[in-house]
Amino acid sequence: MTNQEILSASSAILKKAMYFGAHLAGIANVDDLKMAPSFVFAPQLPVLDKVIGTLEGEMELNPGEVKWPEEAKSILAVAVEHPEDRPELDWWYGQISPSGNKLLINAVKALCEWIPANFDINVFHFPYFIEQGGIYLKDAAVMAGLGCIGRNNMVVTPEFGPRVRLRAMALSVPIPSTGPSGFDPCVQCEDLCRKACP
Repeated sequence: MTNQEILSASSAILKKAMYFGAHLAGIANVDDLKMAPSFVFAPQLPVLDKVIGTLEGEMELNPGEVKWPEEAKSILAVAVEHPEDRPELDWWYGQISPSGNKLLINAVKALCEWIPANFDINVFHFPYFIEQGGIYLKDAAVMAGLGCIGRNNMVVTPEFGPRVRLRAMALSVPIPSTGPSGFDPCVQCEDLCRKACP
């Protein structure tokens, strides 16, 4: 693909992500993303397996390590809003996934069909958990320009604050990152989140 074709595909993919139900979408180039904090530092943490390794890993990864699909050159990060007045979007019912997560899964599945049908791009839908082949979604969202990681250690977006749920998929072409955005509401904040939840 030429540079112009890549930029055109990027724009179309972001629009289609919104059409399929995402409220926010952005792209992170894998080379940029590999330099993001979680990807660099998590594998170096000595007790990570005792803190985060809550699932049985099937990929024989070291604690905190990410297994990148061979073809992954870019990441499409998508988010759905969890409005304050709809907490049920984040409720688990036993083993049944929250409805907010189902919205994202459906959007990504639709994109996994639409993208290869319209462009010379292969795709890969990341599992949610690192131990099962996922990636650090917060860093992906920041590098894709969806928001920043706030003092509360959550992705904070200009549109929805921290009330978002994230998913990601890999694309087989190198597309320039659409972020980071430079957005940071925590710079002059009164630490309301820390005061509410010390």
